[in-house]
Amino acid sequence: MTMQPKNDSKQDRPPRRVLVVDDDIEAGSALAKVLELKGFDVVIHRDGTSALEHLRAGSQPNFILTDLILPDLDGREVARQARLLAPEARIGLITGWSLEEEPDPSIVDAVFLKPIEIRVVISTFLDP
Repeated sequence: MTMQPKNDSKQDRPPRRVLVVDDDIEAGSALAKVLELKGFDVVIHRDGTSALEHLRAGSQPNFILTDLILPDLDGREVARQARLLAPEARIGLITGWSLEEEPDPSIVDAVFLKPIEIRVVISTFLDP
């Protein structure tokens, strides 16, 4: 009798693709690394324009994390356009500042204050 090994590979889980938009190379890379260690497939873009081009090319991430302040676009604008391009994605806005007004909940699912607590990000995205 041959025993089949238990297969706990990423193939057994639904896809967990994340688009990270952050111009801070160290912060974005660190966030991506931790998410990858937690089993997420991560793509990083350093500005809003290239992130939106990535989505226009057909990418459909499950989750999008965008910094509020980017060199070319406001993170809220990235989120607004991303919502149209990837309507099923859950979108999080990352900021080191308090927001004067809360973002539109039909566009942004969550706001994460820096420093980011990765467990909060993951539980927010994985819990409906």
